[in-house]
Amino acid sequence: MPEINNYTFSPVSYTITEGANVPGAIGTANFTIYPLPGYEIDAADFSVSSLPANVTSVTFTQAELNIEVEVTFDAGYTMPPNNVTIALCVVGQANPVVITIAGTVSAVVGGNLAAGSDTAETNTAYSNSGATGESELLFSRAYNTATNYYWAEGNFPSANVVTGNQSDYLIDQTQTYTNNKLTGILYEVYYTYTGASVAGDHISINVPYPSAKYVEATEIHYYKLNTADLSNAAEKRTMTIYGAEGAAGNLTINNGAAETSLGAFVIPSGKNYHEVEIQFEGLNYGDPDVTYTLTLTGDGVSNMDQPSTIYIYQKSKIELTISSSTTIPTLTGFTDISTFGAPNTGTPYVNAYETPSGSWVVSFDYDLTISSGSMAKARDIKLSDFGAQGWVDATSYDEMYFNSSSIDIQDGDIDNVAIGDVFNLPTGDPYFDGTKGPFEYEVTGLTGSNQVDISPNITTTTSPITFIFVKNGGSEINLLEQSVTNIDGQTVNITATIEIVKFGSSDATFTLNIDNLLNWVS
Repeated sequence: MPEINNYTFSPVSYTITEGANVPGAIGTANFTIYPLPGYEIDAADFSVSSLPANVTSVTFTQAELNIEVEVTFDAGYTMPPNNVTIALCVVGQANPVVITIAGTVSAVVGGNLAAGSDTAETNTAYSNSGATGESELLFSRAYNTATNYYWAEGNFPSANVVTGNQSDYLIDQTQTYTNNKLTGILYEVYYTYTGASVAGDHISINVPYPSAKYVEATEIHYYKLNTADLSNAAEKRTMTIYGAEGAAGNLTINNGAAETSLGAFVIPSGKNYHEVEIQFEGLNYGDPDVTYTLTLTGDGVSNMDQPSTIYIYQKSKIELTISSSTTIPTLTGFTDISTFGAPNTGTPYVNAYETPSGSWVVSFDYDLTISSGSMAKARDIKLSDFGAQGWVDATSYDEMYFNSSSIDIQDGDIDNVAIGDVFNLPTGDPYFDGTKGPFEYEVTGLTGSNQVDISPNITTTTSPITFIFVKNGGSEINLLEQSVTNIDGQTVNITATIEIVKFGSSDATFTLNIDNLLNWVS
């Protein structure tokens, strides 16, 4: 059955004796037009652009969900000696079935809410329409506590589908925390249209009275600072220190040679934060590495969930090493090779006709030998033999984090994340490149089936998030040339020329798995 413009039909054929009158033999020709699933058709939308020869008329008649087509032939049309195909140029199309949703929402809302919050309501109607499979926002509700009030554990607001198919709805909630206390919640109700219209659904929202009250202590609560390793270029970073109005503190920095005060401060009236600009000096290539120690003191600092002593490392150069591994017990002949480059720098050799040189290329030519057994070439060297995977994407679950030491990654994606991976928090900037350092966060552990332990702690404002986990500290290599050659039964020669595509934020070792290259018999 041909499919055109989202509908289909069954061609018809008739057997008529040569010379017979066609309308007298068969009357009219008839066939049916059927809409494809998710579409509907209307006879009023269909016509023919022109009538073929020997056809008097074509009519389209609605038959419930389908259209019956009747073709009337000229009264004097007789059957010729050969087969005849009559093609109708039908004008018309099927349109997506419009699915509707209609329901009501009720909300029981306690007091102690801030101005601008949504209020109590009973059976407020909502409705919308869309195509099958389409998802869209039906409505949203926002509730915020009055000043110094919050919802205590066990007394949180809730929203539920009490009538209707819960799997057709998504109630997305965005929570607002003040000093680690729930003080606001936004509900956004989304609906996915199924194959049929739905009416009578009901959603219930319960916003309990936020009876818990607190008086904010005059303390420093937490801070935000990019603690990623510095490159060897000069850089300025801003530390934002959050706390109650009037909280006082002091910040110092020590570069290993001298300690400098970055100033005493007081959280100003009308704000809940103080900003300090920190200038880090550049290093010359080959200078000794520097460890900066920042020390925060002041009101309530000892109560923070973050360390008050912060370390930021600055390297003047990165060491990249090519090493090897093997399980062949008596194999010898491979010596590690290293090269150095500035942190977070990419190769200047961007033209395919340029040959990398200097620190941007390393090579080896080794005779591998064994003292017992025999071995021979199994295959050539591949880039993957060095464990040279650059980065992987992995998406978190739909939850946000406040000063958290871990994130939860979705099934499937978690399998590609490893201890030692580094990453940055996506900024939302369309030009953000998660593969470029310096990198602020590092994977320090894998706990359970989905938890990724990280350092330092992370705070997010959106969810879910697709993180880019970068391998080897951000360093990348490329295999330019290679060979694996049998010399004799106990010696195989291996050569390789390797381009350094990028020096990352930290020293990296790429380990060639020699077992992939050789067949060994003990």
